[in-house]
Amino acid sequence: MDYPKIDLSNLKESHNDIRRGITAPENMGENLAYIIGVLSGDGHISKREYTIICGGNPKDEIEFYDKMIVNLFYKLFNIKIKAKHFSDGTYGVNFDSKLIHEFFTKSLGMPTGKKYDYLKIPLIIKQNEILKKHFIIGLFDTDFGFTLKKRYKNFNYYPVLSFSSKNYNFTKEIYEEIKSYGFIMSKIFKVFSLDKRVREGHTIVYRFEMNGHIELIRWFNTFGTRHPKNIKKFNSWLKINKNNLRLINKMKRIAESGFEFSSIFDTSTDLRVMSPTDTPS
Repeated sequence: MDYPKIDLSNLKESHNDIRRGITAPENMGENLAYIIGVLSGDGHISKREYTIICGGNPKDEIEFYDKMIVNLFYKLFNIKIKAKHFSDGTYGVNFDSKLIHEFFTKSLGMPTGKKYDYLKIPLIIKQNEILKKHFIIGLFDTDFGFTLKKRYKNFNYYPVLSFSSKNYNFTKEIYEEIKSYGFIMSKIFKVFSLDKRVREGHTIVYRFEMNGHIELIRWFNTFGTRHPKNIKKFNSWLKINKNNLRLINKMKRIAESGFEFSSIFDTSTDLRVMSPTDTPS
């Protein structure tokens, strides 16, 4: 598939970039859209230096950064980096490159510094359905919540997907894009959290949720995931609910109306096959 070209004419590379053989992709692609989604979630692009940071919780992010993010940056930019533990308790990548920094900020218009007021889906991605899906997957893998709750039982079985951001406009943009695929979603609601570290004494985020088994199945049919923790959580959900006759009957009724479940409820299926593939684009 031919993806749109990226304007690289105004980019400058440092002597260190040249020495390391760092390059920038000439076309937008699925992997790049995914990385942009990841950076929009857990990333930080420095305002005054050519530093790019992306990190998460070492409890369940180490495999993701070691095997996915490090390899994608190498595939996209020919840069060799290593993930590591940071002093703030997170785990991820932290590297310097003038070329990559200017690629994200000048060519793609990504925000630097405190990003929340300026987050949005880049236009070059938003205009292409496949690229937009991969951006959302990257955002899902870093900034969404995927939990199993007890609800009416004494064990965790009921899936809830959630997204929250300090930026209402970005939250609304993601909300509208996901809703366009037919998801049943909560309204966007404001969440106040006490936080003595900030002057106001609290923080505000905007949040929405997708609740229930059908919406979880719809997510993995529509988007999928590349994150090992989400794959493990989904497989746990499959194992817990494989004998849930009420759910199975409900799925059968919905399938009769034309909804495609594919083989997603077959516990012998490898979820890695059903998730979006790591294409070399």
